[in-house]
Amino acid sequence: YGEVPEKKGGLMGLWIALGSIVALALVYLLVAFLMKLPPFQPSLQSLINDCETGNAQACEDLYQRSEEGTAEERFGETCGGRADGHTTCDQVDMSTPAHSYTG
Repeated sequence: YGEVPEKKGGLMGLWIALGSIVALALVYLLVAFLMKLPPFQPSLQSLINDCETGNAQACEDLYQRSEEGTAEERFGETCGGRADGHTTCDQVDMSTPAHSYTG
């Protein structure tokens, strides 16, 4: 009957590797999406509290997440009342008390 042909590895290993990469990418995208949902985002009140205690990033986040024209937006924009609202909070002395800007 002749020789038995050699088994070729084929592309099965490649397909398994590619499938694994695609599955990991989908899991990563799902987790990234879920982290943007409200339970994983600090509340506006939490950002207000953190901004008030001197957290510059919380002030910036508060400004970005607040609705336009609200008191929350203005509080974040002024770095918790420490600036005039025309500078970023990383340029403001956040160790000064909140609501201390006199302009």
